[in-house]
Amino acid sequence: MNRIRQYFANFIFETKKKTALYRLLMLHSFFEGLTQGIFLLQETIAKKSLSATDFHVTVLTILIHIGLVFSIFFGVYFRGRKKAPGYVVGLLAGRLIFLFSFLIGNIYIFIGFVFLYYFSTSVISPGINSVFKNEFKITNRGKLFSMLRAAMSLSAMLSSYIAGKYLDLTQNYRIVLIAAGIFGVLSFLMLIAVDNTADYSKMRAAGPAKPMPLDRDFLRFEACFMTYGFAFMIMLPAAPIYLIDKMGFSFTQMGFVKGAMAQIFFIMFIPFAGAVFDRMSPWKVFRNSQILLSLFPLGFLLADTFFPHRTVIYAAFLFYGMGISSMTVLWTLASIYFAKGEDSSYYQSVHVAFTGVRGLLAPALSYFLFRTFSFRVCFIMAAVLFLAAFAMAQYRILAGKRTFIASQ
Repeated sequence: MNRIRQYFANFIFETKKKTALYRLLMLHSFFEGLTQGIFLLQETIAKKSLSATDFHVTVLTILIHIGLVFSIFFGVYFRGRKKAPGYVVGLLAGRLIFLFSFLIGNIYIFIGFVFLYYFSTSVISPGINSVFKNEFKITNRGKLFSMLRAAMSLSAMLSSYIAGKYLDLTQNYRIVLIAAGIFGVLSFLMLIAVDNTADYSKMRAAGPAKPMPLDRDFLRFEACFMTYGFAFMIMLPAAPIYLIDKMGFSFTQMGFVKGAMAQIFFIMFIPFAGAVFDRMSPWKVFRNSQILLSLFPLGFLLADTFFPHRTVIYAAFLFYGMGISSMTVLWTLASIYFAKGEDSSYYQSVHVAFTGVRGLLAPALSYFLFRTFSFRVCFIMAAVLFLAAFAMAQYRILAGKRTFIASQ
């Protein structure tokens, strides 16, 4: 009981301004979750409503990550500055445009719209990262962030299930995408309010808008993340295509497994992941997550080889939810530990841009593997890479390196 009280004591802030700031972040998370929940069905909409081929789905995945590369420009230009102008660009280019979803009539226009959505998403993580570094204590950042992500996942679970049901009944994907645009606009309005409330005075003064040298340990950490990211992104096109084409999942079933199943497990484990992040080296958190994530492709492999039953897929998503909860906290907050006195949004923008770079290559590799060989080869490759990332992190731990600096 005392531990529960101590956990929730982290959400009692010392000033009314910080309380208001966290409430705005919670509202942003809720609306962003509603938006993301709909986009969990993007491959299903492409395949079932727009007659997309496997190649189109792979191109869709690649273009999604091209959008993330633009994060580096956000980080460089807004380092040490207010982020609201970047949020306005994201709102207009990647959220408001979905109010014109009635113009989407083929897969190519759809891919263009989705690219703009992910372009706008690339500015979110660096900005939130900077707020956490400057406004919240190091002892409770993980806990505070985990509750935001839990709220986001709850709303994503709700919207993905409702959208899947609606699409099964009507096939009217344009209405669903317009709803995503409305939620996305509200999400960005909350971010703009966050930026107007946040205090960035602890950051170094803004210098020239140019790249800065990066901490060497940060680059080592990114090498591990790159290996993990390749495994994760090999599964991005392979998993939904396999579920739709090989196991015959409908809109509702896809919404259930990607929205409800994955998100329920994520919500269950992310508060624990946030608490662990506040007390454990990022290297150890990363290492432990890779073991759990390797069971995700291995579950698909088991379903494809011996037990072609949906229960096995659901079990795979259980391990996915457990592993990805810790990786989500790391993905957003770990760069704070390497930024020292710099605006951590710059480090985070580089991190997001690296995500975009591997997103250009890994989905194409996935497409080549399952088209040239089989889905089974894809699943084996993803599992091997997850385990390789585990080994890389374990090596850094055994080497006894102090590879992060906890900035107060």
